[in-house]
Amino acid sequence: VPFVPSKGKQWEGGIKYDARGLGPDVKLFATAAVFRIEQDNPLLTDPNAIFFDTQTGRIVSKGAELEFVGRFYQKLSVNAAYSYTDAKITRSDFAPEVGARLEATPKNKASLFVDYTQDKGALAGFGGGGGVRYLSNSPGNTPTTIPAVLYVSPAVTLFDATLHYDLPGWRFQLNGSNIFDKRYAGRCNGPMGCFFGQARQVVATVTKRF
Repeated sequence: VPFVPSKGKQWEGGIKYDARGLGPDVKLFATAAVFRIEQDNPLLTDPNAIFFDTQTGRIVSKGAELEFVGRFYQKLSVNAAYSYTDAKITRSDFAPEVGARLEATPKNKASLFVDYTQDKGALAGFGGGGGVRYLSNSPGNTPTTIPAVLYVSPAVTLFDATLHYDLPGWRFQLNGSNIFDKRYAGRCNGPMGCFFGQARQVVATVTKRF
């Protein structure tokens, strides 16, 4: 039987702050929001065949999101974000799933990235930055038995970096993610079902501005 479209309801509220009057060389922008999402008939793990899904029940997700962006003197940029998500199965045809956290959904996610570009002297046009990302632990499966058997991916902290050089109309850039090549379990949904997260990745780009 094919799955039917899932339906849901969402409530969200928040505020935005756009700094004015700080001068043309300082720009600040911040947002804060809270949300609640109810999703009916989601796809959940089939307790009779854990590598397949079944459609049942309800998921309720609630949380908050914060974001800050700053630009200073056309040189320094700061980007920071944090989110908290409490996602649980609140209704299911399978009793062990009721009250369980939604799989592959960390409660806490945070990031910070700072970038600086030199605009004067012999190094004018050169710049670079670095950042950090944090993910709290998350379950890789939903419980299908009593007592529950859960496989949890541990929390992880990752570091990123960038180097770039600007010429009139051009940007040459080197981006690196997970630069220390941390090996971690992105998700485990069973004793034979663990998947590694993204290893170190370095990408070079050339951008032409028109």
